[in-house]
Amino acid sequence: MTSNRRQSHSLRTRYLLLIASLGVVVFVTALWGHHTLNQVSTASTQQLQARQDVTQHSRMVRVEMFESYKSLNAFLLDPSRKDHRQRTLAYLNMAIIDSDRLLATPWITLHRQQDDARALKDALVAMGLDIASLAETRTDPTRQYPSMAASNRLMQPNRNRFNNAIALALGETSQLSAQRTDVLEELIEVRHLWTQMVSNFRIYLANRMGSFNEAVLPKQEQAVITMQDVLAEYLARLAKRGENDELGFETTAAVQDMIEALAGWYAGFTQVKAIHGSTEWRADVQLIKERIEPNLALITAALGNIEQAMTQAVADDLTSLTDAIQAQTRMAWMLGVIGLLFIGLIIVSLDHLVFRPIRLVADGLKAEAFGKEGVPLPKANSLEAQNLIDAFTEMRNQVHQRQTALQHQATHDALTDLPNRSLLQDRLDQAIQAARRHHTPIAFMMLDLDRFKDINDTLGHHVGDQLLGEIGNRLNHTLREADTIARLGGDEFGVLLLDTDRDSAPQVAGKITEALTAPFQLGELRLYIGASIGIAVYPDDGEDATTLVQRADVAMYMAKRNQTRHALYQPDQDTYSIGRLALMGELRTALQRDSLALHYQPKLRLSDGKVTGAEALLRWNHPEYGAIPPDQVVALAEHTGQIGSLTYWVLNRALSTAAGWHRDGQALNLAVNLSVHNLRDHNFQQQVRDCLAAHRFPAESLTLEITEHAMMANPTDAIEVLKELDVMGVRLAVDDYGTGFSSLAYLKQLPVDELKIDKSFVMRMHRNPNDEVIVRSTIELAHNLGLRVVAEGVESAESWGMLKRFGCETAQGFHMSRPLPAEQFNDWLAQR
Repeated sequence: MTSNRRQSHSLRTRYLLLIASLGVVVFVTALWGHHTLNQVSTASTQQLQARQDVTQHSRMVRVEMFESYKSLNAFLLDPSRKDHRQRTLAYLNMAIIDSDRLLATPWITLHRQQDDARALKDALVAMGLDIASLAETRTDPTRQYPSMAASNRLMQPNRNRFNNAIALALGETSQLSAQRTDVLEELIEVRHLWTQMVSNFRIYLANRMGSFNEAVLPKQEQAVITMQDVLAEYLARLAKRGENDELGFETTAAVQDMIEALAGWYAGFTQVKAIHGSTEWRADVQLIKERIEPNLALITAALGNIEQAMTQAVADDLTSLTDAIQAQTRMAWMLGVIGLLFIGLIIVSLDHLVFRPIRLVADGLKAEAFGKEGVPLPKANSLEAQNLIDAFTEMRNQVHQRQTALQHQATHDALTDLPNRSLLQDRLDQAIQAARRHHTPIAFMMLDLDRFKDINDTLGHHVGDQLLGEIGNRLNHTLREADTIARLGGDEFGVLLLDTDRDSAPQVAGKITEALTAPFQLGELRLYIGASIGIAVYPDDGEDATTLVQRADVAMYMAKRNQTRHALYQPDQDTYSIGRLALMGELRTALQRDSLALHYQPKLRLSDGKVTGAEALLRWNHPEYGAIPPDQVVALAEHTGQIGSLTYWVLNRALSTAAGWHRDGQALNLAVNLSVHNLRDHNFQQQVRDCLAAHRFPAESLTLEITEHAMMANPTDAIEVLKELDVMGVRLAVDDYGTGFSSLAYLKQLPVDELKIDKSFVMRMHRNPNDEVIVRSTIELAHNLGLRVVAEGVESAESWGMLKRFGCETAQGFHMSRPLPAEQFNDWLAQR
């Protein structure tokens, strides 16, 4: 301690000698600094006038912006006052002029503030355009309230359609006998519910646009939804009556129109409600927040930057006044410290107190980097060294903690803290290895939440995230500790059950679905959620993790499709099997190699039994799977995008055969079936035209058959395509009539030539009075519309006779001939 005190005294003496020696240097430096200060002061005075010009222009911009914004607020309160709008733009133009003057001042260029000055002017110009757009928006209600435009565009046509349909139904029903009073009462109740629902919507729309009471908006929305549900139930019952022939002809069509109009009206209401629930329900407010206020912020920021630069310039002038003195002082201290006192002391003290501890700590860091833990650290000889050692110790602890946290994050879901897909895969692999050694079963479940997307879309993703966390907790409490529940992503979970076979796995799935059936309480929200679970069991359904996961996923979709809460994997229901994938590729090869075939079923005229045409039917006799049904071939083609190529192949092959009939003097009509995808293909009409030209086949001898389902999938596009085919001269037929949901209104618009009654009605009509009525009514309807009728499925002489009495023109079916290959069909023709 005595040595340290003597060393301290020695340092103090040296400091006194240093101060005395530096006094002279300081005095000389002060004289030099005084001279420098005078020079800096003169330069600062010259800059003062330039700053005053900048200050004046920037102040004018602020004043003019204040007046412009004040006039803008007055205009927003009363958009009918054009003078407020003109005053707003006038002050804004004045501000733009002053911003040009500000940009032209030399001080701006000297201090490199051109970017802020240009940004100020650009923001002012953009503000002018935005204010003009705001004025147009405030004076046009449809632009101000986007929901009003959506209501006029989407809901008004459907409201008119519904009103017309209900009026038509009431008119016809009121003229029927007294036995239909119950129908009339239901129609009157439908009209009452419709009127009340539209009135509630108008009140809701007025309340939202007027902002009278936003708190009741959800109740008003729910009232409309509730009335729509009740109205839909009424219409469904009426539609059922129509199917049972309890309604009039026009009333049945009107009920269908009302169902479609209600669906369209409610879709429009859903869009209006979505607009009202978003931040874009008022265009003027959005324009102010997204464009005017940001531009105003840019103007304020640019002015602030310029003013801050001026303030900094003043500070720089003051700094330059003192820099001379500080420079002299720093020079004196630097000379004294470096020259007299601290050279030796710094070298010794730094080596003893700093360099050696740093070297030892660096060695410890290297050892830690190479995996050596618990490396001893040196003792501290100074506070700085102790701080360094403490920092290294803390860093080492933090690194270990972060490594542990990263390991957890890499294997667990951040939202639910459940194992993630990676950890589940690892545990599933290990479980399969253990099960293989011990010959025990394991079950893997794929769980997908039902209606979870509705919760996300309605209540927001933050509520969905909370719900997922609660679901994870509930699943953890439902399963055993030895089981693994993992979140795979989105609303999908995976469950690994040890020692579980095909008998016990469904019981566990039942417990899970029962646990998820109970409501979830999230604050004031009470939410209900369901789940669909697919189950795959080792080793029955797969002997590796990838196969089990894939087949559990297939089983889950089976549960969703069949609306059963859970389902075991069934190979016969796996539409994603390897065999089906192979068929998809082999279909392309079959088309390229011309391995498919066509059979032809004749059509006979009922009046005299003469053959008038034939329908081309697709056949694929697979070398491994045998005869594949045509509907499966079409489904494969549609799924793989080959339906266009398949239809083109059928047309070419069928027209080639039919052209041979014509050359042999048999001017038969050829019928070819179309898919719904053909009506969406813009090149289809040209393909038909090319095929007809290539085979020199008359267009009027070709009939293209389209099912009701294909027409009603997109009626508007279907009408356009069919009209173009009709212009070409091709005859058109509605296939499988009676099994779809086609509207008479669309049927009247379609340029079709004939109706084909579905065989399901024809085959049973001689023993089922209802089918007989349907067939006879369809024939009468077609004749009233000027259409010919073809009856499919004629399998008996009795059916032939009934159709002939009903006035049906054409028949086809097994009673006359089964579908035959081209050569056998030609022989059959020759025999007749």
